[in-house]
Amino acid sequence: MEKEEKTSSPFIESSEIKERENVPCCCSQRWILAYTAFFGFLLVYALRVNISVGIVCMVRINDTSVSSSQNNTDLTCVLETTKREYDRAEFDWDKNLRSTILASFFYGYIVTQIPAGWFSDKFGGKRVFGVSMAISGLATVLLPVCARTSVILVYVMRVIVGLGYCILALQSMLRWAPPLESSKLVSVGYMGTMFGTTITFATSGVLCQYGFDNGWGSIFYLTGGLTFIWVIAWFLLTADTPAEHPRITEAEKNYSSHPLNMTHTYGLGRLHGRK
Repeated sequence: MEKEEKTSSPFIESSEIKERENVPCCCSQRWILAYTAFFGFLLVYALRVNISVGIVCMVRINDTSVSSSQNNTDLTCVLETTKREYDRAEFDWDKNLRSTILASFFYGYIVTQIPAGWFSDKFGGKRVFGVSMAISGLATVLLPVCARTSVILVYVMRVIVGLGYCILALQSMLRWAPPLESSKLVSVGYMGTMFGTTITFATSGVLCQYGFDNGWGSIFYLTGGLTFIWVIAWFLLTADTPAEHPRITEAEKNYSSHPLNMTHTYGLGRLHGRK
């Protein structure tokens, strides 16, 4: 049995390398999935952090408390900046209220982390992640209207965005990843988190100053609208498994599925003491 264990793993690896030569990375469905997941993760974090900048433009800052160590020039700059921002700000939310709004995302976030994995196994990661992103995008688009109606609705919208943070649903990507490419495919997808945070912080300030709907509203309309476009692309371009994809080639299907299944079968055989 030890001899079989030594020879089986090289066979799997050499077989996968041979199949890999016949399946190019360019325009392959597994890499289209990875790139689509990249933009999905980017938007997940965009929806998460957009209010961190948006709330600065939304709220009138009336408490310009200045310490005694500040000189008159600093005080003048603070007052002038406050006056300029006051023209676009619409809400008189105190510091505690603003802090609660920023935290409300995480009230929804902590609820769905474990159920997201269960729903993904039952209904498929594609459906769970796509639907959750659509709901989060809708809540984001509605946030400017809700903010002008009631602060309670802002809480509700942000909790809904947090509920839609089903990032664990994308663990189903591993079904597409042959052992030699699994780390690359997953890494490309998760890189979107860093880009999402950076791009959102960089663009939100510009939108606050020059965007439509009083500046800050455009932040939520843009991130929510891009999410809807991404959801359409997600459902059109991806599938839960290689076997379910309508446009995958037979060679890529075998490459994406067969080596991984062989590895799992080999592992189960060892687990149950099979020879």
